[in-house]
Amino acid sequence: MKLSSEEFNAIFTFYDKDGSGFIDENELDILLKDLYKKNKKEMSIQQLTNYRKSIMNLSNEGKLYHKEMEIVLCSEPLM
Repeated sequence: MKLSSEEFNAIFTFYDKDGSGFIDENELDILLKDLYKKNKKEMSIQQLTNYRKSIMNLSNEGKLYHKEMEIVLCSEPLM
C-alpha cells in the first residue's frame, strides 16, 4: 500500500487502542481482521496466527512501533 504520513498515523493511532505508542499482538489481530474484511478475503484462525507471528518477528519484545508498522503497512518508508 502507499499511504501518506497522515493516513499511516491515523491507522496507527486507531489501532493503538490503549494509546501506548505501539501495537501489541491483540491490537495487531484486530488490524489484520479488519484488513481482511476490507479486502473481502476469508482468513482462518491458522492464517491469522501465522501472519501475526511473522509480523511480530519484526517487533521489539512484542511491541510494534511506528517503524515496524511502516514495514508491514507501507511499500515505501514514509518521510
